[in-house]
Amino acid sequence: MQTMHCSTECCRGLGAMRQVAAHGSCKPAPGPASGIRASQQPAQLRQHHSRAPGGRCVVAAATGMTFEEREQEEREMDIRRLEERESWYAARFIAEDAPEWNICTFVGAEQLANGLTMVELDIEVSRERICLKNAYRHIGQIAQVRVNSGQEHQLRPCSAPFPLALQEEALYRAKGDMEQGEIKTAVEATTVISRLQLLVPDGEAQDLVGASAADTVEIGPFKGTGLNLRTPIINVFGYRTVIIMAEGTAIATAKALIEAGSCVCGLNLAFRESVRLYYRAPNDASVAFKPLFESWEKDFNCKVLTATREQFIDVFDGDDDLEYEPATTAAVILTNGDEAAEKSALLVCTEAEITEIVKDSEEAPETEYRAMRTHQAHNPPS
Repeated sequence: MQTMHCSTECCRGLGAMRQVAAHGSCKPAPGPASGIRASQQPAQLRQHHSRAPGGRCVVAAATGMTFEEREQEEREMDIRRLEERESWYAARFIAEDAPEWNICTFVGAEQLANGLTMVELDIEVSRERICLKNAYRHIGQIAQVRVNSGQEHQLRPCSAPFPLALQEEALYRAKGDMEQGEIKTAVEATTVISRLQLLVPDGEAQDLVGASAADTVEIGPFKGTGLNLRTPIINVFGYRTVIIMAEGTAIATAKALIEAGSCVCGLNLAFRESVRLYYRAPNDASVAFKPLFESWEKDFNCKVLTATREQFIDVFDGDDDLEYEPATTAAVILTNGDEAAEKSALLVCTEAEITEIVKDSEEAPETEYRAMRTHQAHNPPS
């Protein structure tokens, strides 16, 4: 076999390089032998063959192009030589070009306690529409919300990140998977709507608290990396006892952590031997989520002890039902940046000899997103 170059219309769409027999060529245009005079042939088919250096048979166009000119044109048409071809095979995150701010639906606002209001929004969470780096994926992240393109508010979610099961169809679509009998056609991106709860302290985001159906509410990228839970604390059998200490508005993060359940972003608290939430509030009227305390203990194995005047160490000393081993006990400290409250919680860890500690003042490491070039992985340079 010998490499042949052809410029005929019948071969141009198949690529510049063709393999033909050593003494053959591509099918010639109809000529006198087929009953058609050469002068009657269309201009684009009136071509002649010439012998190129090295014995290759080259079909040269009737325009008078030389062998070198024709070879240069074929080289430029060869997609394998295109500089941007490398980017065609680079791995990209789906929806990376999607808008960062998306319209959501205002569901309502509920007064939880003195100085605390919970706002509920229905937001888009489909991975086909929301880029992974902008999504709510870690407990402790901060939501960005604005009303009628006004001031941007940063609020703490009090609901857990959305379960991965909601993304099943969107992720299948993102991979290009098809069902049996389905025809490959352009389809709309999958829509997945889920409920997001936000805790709003008095004096903040009042335009959001008082929003109505006539207002345009938008949610932006979630900020921060959240709690650093990818540490030994994630070991259910290594740390059978977990003590959560939360003060003030940090109860929002505590609620999200408890209700995360067996989600990959949570701590599987229901599978631990003992889980405690020590919750400090300014006064009894400021204690939020009281109606949920019973269900937290029943469904998530988390017993709640509240305090108003006492310090965390006093609550810990008064917890007569808690039995623990320091080596298998971990602590989660949630204070929203209150240094005095964090020191009070660390005192409990010191007295109880607890060494495995997660603090909201120390966020998880930044996620590094890499675009691996798959064509280089599968086709290493020779």
